[in-house]
Amino acid sequence: MKWSKVNLDTGEIIIDKQLRKVRGSGSEYVLDETKTGNSRTITAPQYVVDVLRKLKHKQEQNKAKLGDKWIDSDFVFTNEFGEHLRQNTVYKNLKRVLVRATGTLSDLFKLSCRI
Repeated sequence: MKWSKVNLDTGEIIIDKQLRKVRGSGSEYVLDETKTGNSRTITAPQYVVDVLRKLKHKQEQNKAKLGDKWIDSDFVFTNEFGEHLRQNTVYKNLKRVLVRATGTLSDLFKLSCRI
């Protein structure tokens, strides 16, 4: 998801691309069309918009602190340097949050989050 596709005033988010890891490339990713080839617009609930505002503010702070070292990728979910998050990073953190919240990983979770 890119900031250029997020409207924090209306809560609308345009989903028209997916970040895909190139098979056999090691760590190369490309922006590609969605699986269906269609774009859609969703309206995020206010609490999601509030979290996105905080995230954008944090990124602006990191950008000011890092200066030329900040990578201006326009991605919403980045590391502290502005690079998009890697597939395994998201998966590991999601697992950690789920275990903290529920104490376990369900079989459904394992099946639905296979990478």
